[in-house]
Amino acid sequence: GDEPPESNPAPVELPRVELPFNASIPEEYLPHMSTRLSIYQRLARIQRHEEVKELGEELRDRFGPPPPEVENLLALVDLRLMAGAVGVESITHGGNSVTLVFKEPVGSARVPLQRALGPAVSVGNAQMRLSLRGGADGWMGQITLLLQRLRVFQQRLQSLGA
Repeated sequence: GDEPPESNPAPVELPRVELPFNASIPEEYLPHMSTRLSIYQRLARIQRHEEVKELGEELRDRFGPPPPEVENLLALVDLRLMAGAVGVESITHGGNSVTLVFKEPVGSARVPLQRALGPAVSVGNAQMRLSLRGGADGWMGQITLLLQRLRVFQQRLQSLGA
């Protein structure tokens, strides 16, 4: 190709996450529309976990302790980064379970993956369903734990294939 090399790699396409809790920046916390918009825009551009932490600290320094909706928003961005890193395309909620859809089918890894993730998760070829326990406040932790286990599993597979 004759095109010059990209100076910025294209941003990773983060998965769609639809969970039933309030993740937003309330007006009471940031009264200025322009400030709220710029924070939303920065959240949309985040590519690394460290940036989520830095933004959280900056909000705390500039505007005081973030309310729960803002904490949820930061946690959601983190969740999307984690999910994107392990090849999840979407996370959606229905009833008392969450469905994670994979970008690529898991194929022969399905049985060992099921074993690694335990009985609360049912693993299909292109998606898995996590049965949730407790209220919505505990869901983030359960989904995060699942994504961490998925990542460990993938790292193990890669080291076996190396």
